[in-house]
Amino acid sequence: MMRLATTVAAVLFLLMAGRVLAADSPTTTNPPPVIHLTLAQAMAEALSLSPGLKAAGHQVSAARHDASAAARARWGELDSVGSYSYLN
Repeated sequence: MMRLATTVAAVLFLLMAGRVLAADSPTTTNPPPVIHLTLAQAMAEALSLSPGLKAAGHQVSAARHDASAAARARWGELDSVGSYSYLN
């Protein structure tokens, strides 16, 4: 019987300690206000805060230029020469 009373007391103590910790927890504070942004505003904010994203954008642009140059190389070259003479 003594063991049961000790177990009940321990469980009650843990429950009360959990309530005290939950009351002091910073997660019970109010969440920050929600900010509504358009897609363009969100992208501009992300680019201004992350230089890595800006660098990735430059890498994408460079890759597009490389792909364009490679596509032009497949077309080959065409040269033409013309002459004209008039004899009377």
